[in-house]
Amino acid sequence: MDVDKFRELFYYDDGVLRSKVNYYSWRVGKAVGHTHGNGIPRIKWDDHTYAINKISYFLVTDLWPRRLMHIDGDRTNNRVENLREY
Repeated sequence: MDVDKFRELFYYDDGVLRSKVNYYSWRVGKAVGHTHGNGIPRIKWDDHTYAINKISYFLVTDLWPRRLMHIDGDRTNNRVENLREY
């Protein structure tokens, strides 16, 4: 997916990824994503799965990260100041 599509679908709200559209279980203004086995919240769009931390990082920095680390070790804390690319 063209990562700019994420700007049409979501907005970043202090560590929470929120929907701009109604799509299946997503509702406008509501947090999106589900936590899976590795503890990183993800969303599914167009038959692809995306980590919420990467989308959040992109929305704030305009950079798509290869890999991110949660500084505090909490994989659900997706505040950009808690994410570091490595």
